[in-house]
Amino acid sequence: TNSPPASPAGPISIPIKPESPVAASPMRGKRRAARLIPKTPDKILDAPDIVDDYYLNLLDWSPSNVLAVALGQSVFLWNATTGATHKLFETVGVGNIVTSLKWGTGNQLAVGTHLAEMQLWDVGQSQILRTMRGHHSRVASLSWGSPSFFSSGSRDSLILHHDVRAEQHRVATLEGHRQEVCGLEWSPQGSQLASGGNDNLLNIWEPRQSRARLSIERHCAAVKALAWCPFQHNIL
Repeated sequence: TNSPPASPAGPISIPIKPESPVAASPMRGKRRAARLIPKTPDKILDAPDIVDDYYLNLLDWSPSNVLAVALGQSVFLWNATTGATHKLFETVGVGNIVTSLKWGTGNQLAVGTHLAEMQLWDVGQSQILRTMRGHHSRVASLSWGSPSFFSSGSRDSLILHHDVRAEQHRVATLEGHRQEVCGLEWSPQGSQLASGGNDNLLNIWEPRQSRARLSIERHCAAVKALAWCPFQHNIL
């Protein structure tokens, strides 16, 4: 069982700074104006064939304001600026649903499939650039570490690193999970990779290292939602 951390043995002393003139001013007692939070959605998109599977990562928003959505064996793009929607492609093979997708820089979109493929697409040209393999089961998570480098997590419990410039794209294999890797996120600086799995395990990896620098086993369910703090580099 996972028990909460023990409480400190004694009280914690927190130094208190003297009030500044600004803090002690009459304005301190005034309440801030309430912030208006909309109660209705700004836009509703139909997604009739989206797969009901918790472990998959089926939508991602690009820096250029384009939303990519996986619907069954197809990938659709919605431009939030223009409102335009179009179908990018459809996978080949019976039951070969799209299981993950992740935007890179520019128009690059990485896509993982049920048949353990990773496809790299140029969205601007609506053209596939290459197909990569290496996993033994579906690819449930993807994350870019640099414009030419991304990582993939699979139901085979492995994490693979890929250099998209090289013919032999697979440059490293990480073994640190016992079940499906359903969460994967490189830090904005590309210095740390966080991985979460259906084994309730969270691992932190460093580049060019094949063993996790840190493993956290205190979660009670699958670890999927991962996000790095943009202004404090070591907070996840």
